[in-house]
Amino acid sequence: MNEYNGNFIFPPRTKMKSELFRSHKAANGLSPIAALWSRFPNTFAQLKLNGNRNIIKVNADRSIEFWNRHEGKQDYVVTAEMREEILRISPEGTVTVWDSELMDKKFKGIKDVIYLYDVLVWEGKHNIGMTYGERYALLSSRVAPNGNASEYHMPLELASIERPMYLAQNYVGSEWAALWVKLQELWKAENWDTPWIEGLVAKRFDAVSQLQKGNQEYNNSGFMCRFRRPHKNYRS
Repeated sequence: MNEYNGNFIFPPRTKMKSELFRSHKAANGLSPIAALWSRFPNTFAQLKLNGNRNIIKVNADRSIEFWNRHEGKQDYVVTAEMREEILRISPEGTVTVWDSELMDKKFKGIKDVIYLYDVLVWEGKHNIGMTYGERYALLSSRVAPNGNASEYHMPLELASIERPMYLAQNYVGSEWAALWVKLQELWKAENWDTPWIEGLVAKRFDAVSQLQKGNQEYNNSGFMCRFRRPHKNYRS
């Protein structure tokens, strides 16, 4: 790990994307790419939410900054409840940078919620060389210090969202099909024109996910693959 110089860090992001199922139907089985990813060791999927990418910088003086992935500050005022939760998980007297999704404006049914899935700077050190598995373990231990991480996992039902902060849940490859079917049922039942859950993101937790310098947009991209929901322009 290196001393953090205070510069903007581009968060891990990938161009890799694929369908999860053949023709998006569970009965047809996982697509070849999804099947490959599901067999990688130490690989999990997390929910892909329809929000704004949000890099949270907590300064040594306990001030909080929200940045988007384009190096600009978010047009958002942190609520008192959210501020309390962010400071709860961030050590005092040092700089911490979290990676998250801000759920506030893109989907009208959710406001003032952050969805955490990575930590890029810890105790003033840029986490270069740490695997995603190590970073996620650190994140989880701060969000849920008593080991009750399931209490902070993002609910699939919109009506169950009550906290200002949630932790990404990890789904093993054998769970992807059932999870996707459940999401499709929700999309249909709730008639979402613009759903707040867009799909899944598969992430490897092993050595291939070691954090690199984030001085360019796709410096950290090879350990992830996106699986998006069907849409009107999808061609089977």
